Amino acid sequence: MNERIIKIGVESSMLNYIDNETPRQYFLSGFANEEDLELFAQLIVKECASIFEGVYTDQQRPERIDTRIKEHFGVEEPNNSSNFELAEGV
Repeated sequence: MNERIIKIGVESSMLNYIDNETPRQYFLSGFANEEDLELFAQLIVKECASIFEGVYTDQQRPERIDTRIKEHFGVEEPNNSSNFELAEGV
């Protein structure tokens, strides 16, 4: 599984792992709920939108592509921040 998806899965509580297992094996959390799934989806959308941060559509009707992606999926940014970061050490 892609490392970025694993980090987002752990951050959103959708994935879990056993600390002392090497190599680390990830599994779907039995405690994940609808809110965890929504957070996972929002983090994926934000990660995708971040690729287009500051990129605009055509010159006749300029719109930021990252903003359009987030609006399409109904993902809002937290106050005072246009970026998000995954938890360190995940």
